[in-house]
Amino acid sequence: MRQGQPLPLRPAGSVTVSEAADLFETDEGGAVFVWGMAASCWAPEDVVARRLAAVQLVVTGVATQVEVAAALATTDVTVRRWLGAWRDGGVSALEPAQRGPRGPSKLSPEVVELIVGRRATGASLATIGAELGLSQNSVSRVLSGRPPAPIAPPPGPEAPTTALVPLARPEARSDERQAARRGELAGAPPVICEGAGLSVAGALVILPALAITGLVEAAEHVYGTARPPSTGSARSCWR
Repeated sequence: MRQGQPLPLRPAGSVTVSEAADLFETDEGGAVFVWGMAASCWAPEDVVARRLAAVQLVVTGVATQVEVAAALATTDVTVRRWLGAWRDGGVSALEPAQRGPRGPSKLSPEVVELIVGRRATGASLATIGAELGLSQNSVSRVLSGRPPAPIAPPPGPEAPTTALVPLARPEARSDERQAARRGELAGAPPVICEGAGLSVAGALVILPALAITGLVEAAEHVYGTARPPSTGSARSCWR
């Protein structure tokens, strides 16, 4: 295995295990590359697969126990123990040993809040575990059971709080009216002004029905016809 020719490129961000092997490990899991090709991989919580990858590097002669231990941030005694367990009991022997009665948990509510806070700043699982004296798996378990912290939107401009008048005042369009009187303006688009009473304008849709039933004519007969508004201004008057 160690006599092959290495590929010219190693995986970006990987850790060199030996001349032939590289280790790439992130919060999403890890992988071992031999001569630039992926040889094994594991999920963040898969302790057995990670130990098996270490054992395979030693058994195949790709790396020594010391090299594997340095890359995995452990000791060569631990790697030797994994190798002996695998030889005696196979892959199932690489399962973590069952512990006895546990003492007080390190994951107190205060520690959990520290983990969440550090993760919100962008710290990796390995960095958080090293700072708080926890394993990467413990940090991962804490974060996997919590939803991601929401990101507060940046404060925007405050909306105006000016109260609307009951009846909207019309837009000042004196220039357009003068142009219409001179015959220079054939038409103009309507301008709708906001008012508190604008929401009840939908009641006007009843007018066609009132006209069909004759109620409009009845109202004119009872109350009289409304005086049409003046469209101009008096230029002179006399008695």
